[in-house]
Amino acid sequence: MSIELARVRLRGIYAVIAGALIVIGIPLFESAFLAPVGYVTAADAAAQHGDFAPLLAWIATYPGPDLAFHIVEIVPFLLALALPLTLWRVLRPVGADGRGGRRPIAVYVGAAGFACYALATAIGTATHLRAASAYAAGSQASAVSGFVFAFGAQNLLSHVAGGLLVAAFLALTGITSIRSQSRRISPLLGAFGLLAALLLAITALLFLAGPAQVEVGTGTLSFAALAFWLAGVGITLARLKTLPTPPAPAEADATAGGDSASRDSSDAGRNRRVAGRSARG
Repeated sequence: MSIELARVRLRGIYAVIAGALIVIGIPLFESAFLAPVGYVTAADAAAQHGDFAPLLAWIATYPGPDLAFHIVEIVPFLLALALPLTLWRVLRPVGADGRGGRRPIAVYVGAAGFACYALATAIGTATHLRAASAYAAGSQASAVSGFVFAFGAQNLLSHVAGGLLVAAFLALTGITSIRSQSRRISPLLGAFGLLAALLLAITALLFLAGPAQVEVGTGTLSFAALAFWLAGVGITLARLKTLPTPPAPAEADATAGGDSASRDSSDAGRNRRVAGRSARG
């Protein structure tokens, strides 16, 4: 197995882990470790009534579990950061000589989208701790107000900017995989990517309409779709036996030269036969 193939397969495994964390790991952590200490009640008050004071009070009381929750949330997007380049390596192979064209913009769009989610989560970690400290110190009204503003800004970075960028990446890769002749990435997986892209785009627009929302109607469904897409792509990459490569330029030139030589030989043969008939005439 080549080093490059091993790297592609490893990143496929990372994508599977990322998908599993989003759809299983994060909800399991929330229900097993956060719910028993009152997180769900505090989060529901913010989600249903727009009252962030109980959530901020909970963070001030349990800073350790809040930090651990942010770490669990950030890991899937860090694991997915290298996936766009790896996926396009399979969809549009580059030869060993580096030929094959520039990296498509989808690579940068996808990496930027996953980075936005990770960055927003990292910023949220610091914001939560700072606001919780201010709340515990007695500046409750100003702490809640600043927390709500920062929470909305993080949603704009993650769900809006990150969501739209990842949606664009999924749409571009989905269309390419559907049209691909190699069939290494299933067209059905590409079509599912288009569905996930649509859900993420709708979620982004809903958060854009109200940035300080804890959740929107399509939020859970869009992340579940993204998680299953990551898992599907990851399994496909992890099971690859070989990497697609374009024909080397020398081979293409040799093939073209061989075809040209055959045509020249055929033309010469026809010319000799015509000359022979003319001589006999």
